[in-house]
Amino acid sequence: MHSTMRPSGWRRWLKERAAKAGYCSRPTALIIGAQKAGTSALYEVLRQHNSITSASTKEVHFFDRDEWYLTPGSVHTYHSFFPWPFLTPSDGVVFEASPRYLFHPKAAERIYRYDPTVKLIVMLREPAARALSAWTMYHHHFEARIARRHDPRSFREAIEESLAAIDSDDYASDPVSYVKRGLYRQQIDRYLALFPRENLLFLEDRDLRERFEPTVAKICGFLGVRAEALKPTISNTSRVDNKRQYDDIIERLRDFYRPHNIALFEQIGREFNWG
Repeated sequence: MHSTMRPSGWRRWLKERAAKAGYCSRPTALIIGAQKAGTSALYEVLRQHNSITSASTKEVHFFDRDEWYLTPGSVHTYHSFFPWPFLTPSDGVVFEASPRYLFHPKAAERIYRYDPTVKLIVMLREPAARALSAWTMYHHHFEARIARRHDPRSFREAIEESLAAIDSDDYASDPVSYVKRGLYRQQIDRYLALFPRENLLFLEDRDLRERFEPTVAKICGFLGVRAEALKPTISNTSRVDNKRQYDDIIERLRDFYRPHNIALFEQIGREFNWG
């Protein structure tokens, strides 16, 4: 397990020991993705609900960190990220949000093996806009904060290379995958092959911005908790002022995604206005 993943201190040690003995909270719901599709905003909104409690960090990444997941006893460390059972409502929901779960090729099977009844929320975003947002994060935001994850390429270079490798790259060779992450249907297929359709709720990032109250009511019904008056939140802001400079690349991406989006809409039974 990566050292950055393991919180330190006697409290964490105590929770791990208690989890090993069987006294722990387990997640009953997961926000599984997609990256840059509003998962942070949804996480903050759900944390306001009196019957919903979250992990101590938004993205725990247990099911997509191979080294950690494959370590014997690692599930006890995973459980230590969640609140003590006496702090969670008996009829409530415990959740975390790791957007890489949707894209990781083994996460669906691992989650199903962990709990085949878990509720899964999938946040989606128009894939060309998602690609630009992801590049912005890796190119601008990570330049100062996480230099090792900084992408020095221009948006055009990054997309051209991603499109050229669309048939050859995989998760191991390119976990960023600006283009492939937007092929949602293939990723969702892995979950629908294991979980019943009623265990998955599909939302669009604009649902929280443009249809906030009915979307919250839908989520509460899906999770089996009473509806409450929650407040919208904005978690991330763009670092690119002039997005029009990328219009030609965005249009090329939309042409590429169009048939994949049509297949997605048929798969999930809902159509989004993705132009």
